[in-house]
Amino acid sequence: MTTTTAPPRSPKISVSVLLILFPNFNILDFAGPLEPAASSDLTAASEGASIKRHIPLPEASKDLGQYDILVVPGAPHEACKNVIANKDPILDIIRKFSALPPPPPLSSSSSSSSSLSEEGRRRRRRSGVGERVLLSICTGSLFLCEVGVLSGRKATSHHLALDYLREVSGSGVREKGFEATTDVVEARFVDSGLNEAGIRIITAGGISSGLDASIYVVELKSSLVVAQTVAGLLEHCWRKGEGVIVGSDDAQEA
Repeated sequence: MTTTTAPPRSPKISVSVLLILFPNFNILDFAGPLEPAASSDLTAASEGASIKRHIPLPEASKDLGQYDILVVPGAPHEACKNVIANKDPILDIIRKFSALPPPPPLSSSSSSSSSLSEEGRRRRRRSGVGERVLLSICTGSLFLCEVGVLSGRKATSHHLALDYLREVSGSGVREKGFEATTDVVEARFVDSGLNEAGIRIITAGGISSGLDASIYVVELKSSLVVAQTVAGLLEHCWRKGEGVIVGSDDAQEA
């Protein structure tokens, strides 16, 4: 008879996630991150399906401070061009979220943290509530680039959109006065670290790369064990090693 020992449970940390939609978004870019993250109009995906939103964009924009993570899906080339050319409201949401102040610091004596171990409190201070995440999937990185979030940062996108990302980046420097172009690389995902406001900026490649990035965010917000468990539940081969993590601030204690 053999026995196995279950891995220790990580303390539960509540994380609020906002996924923004726009006409002709890619449904897999939306549904992939939704799975690990575990009255309104319909938004049509490029595949023909329609998703019923929970809240309209103006309401989301007004209450952005309540969200820990903003997920920006991608879309086909023409849909991305329309979002940028028409100055779609999602661009303003991305811009505003990227400049939000950090959430209130966790107090070790607060009732919400009383059940956490010291390790859990350290983890939560480091990434759970002390750090917001802006995550783009596939061509969603084009929108981050359009509003200057990726200026001077390393980033990726769908492999067929890398040149377009470079084009948007160059246009931002020439026409909008952004300080620097984006260092565009081909990778499953890129964690470019924290911006000036303390927001962690993560860009992912296409479709399944978004799952890799989303599971990586689970690791940041919880633990490696939990992230591996999520990957197993999804029957997804997590290719974390093919992502690019800039700097080492994500591994430091707060």
